[in-house]
Amino acid sequence: MMLAARCAALLPRGVIWAEADPKSPPTGMTRAEARCTVKAVPQRVAEFAAGRRAAHAALTGLGVAHPSVPMAADRSPIWPEGIAGSISHSEELCLAAVGWKRDVAAIGIDIEPDTELPAELIPEIAFGAELEWLRAQPSPGQAARRLFGIKESVYKCQYALTGRMLEFSDVAVKLDDKATTFSARVTGPVSGEITGRTLIAQNALIAAAWCPKDQVIANK
Repeated sequence: MMLAARCAALLPRGVIWAEADPKSPPTGMTRAEARCTVKAVPQRVAEFAAGRRAAHAALTGLGVAHPSVPMAADRSPIWPEGIAGSISHSEELCLAAVGWKRDVAAIGIDIEPDTELPAELIPEIAFGAELEWLRAQPSPGQAARRLFGIKESVYKCQYALTGRMLEFSDVAVKLDDKATTFSARVTGPVSGEITGRTLIAQNALIAAAWCPKDQVIANK
């Protein structure tokens, strides 16, 4: 659980992280969760089960007894009452982060490989000042991968509050000099500000975004 401990600094105090191995056998699902995987291929079942094991561990750490996190029709997790949370996985790693909504309104996490984003994808995810920032980086491709992960985490965070689909152009990101802390302005069909942090560990880029309980992310 060393990575989960390192991730604790990415989100506000009180948010609990847990990790699981998506290459392990798909055990630990509740009946409600297992029903969500009936038509899934084996790899997807393993990833889903790992996500739920991580979620169960995080929720237990938060004090939730007998947690279950089934899947909604839009494939998003259905968290227990009063809980904000997010799950993300790669081929090598699965993470979950949860907190009480009285402490944090919404959470979004994303895991990406610590590799360069293909150059042809950069114009699809970066715009305006973001492109200028990328050009100034020692490795624009790796910086673009970080930007991609940030936007994915922001999308998950706002979606938990609004249920609205966004384009990459609807999220304008500003990073600090070390590219580890960011703020994001959400536009398009919703409006608001979201903040977050990033971490590179175990050959993965982890991005985490959150919305404080007193901050509004709203549909226009």
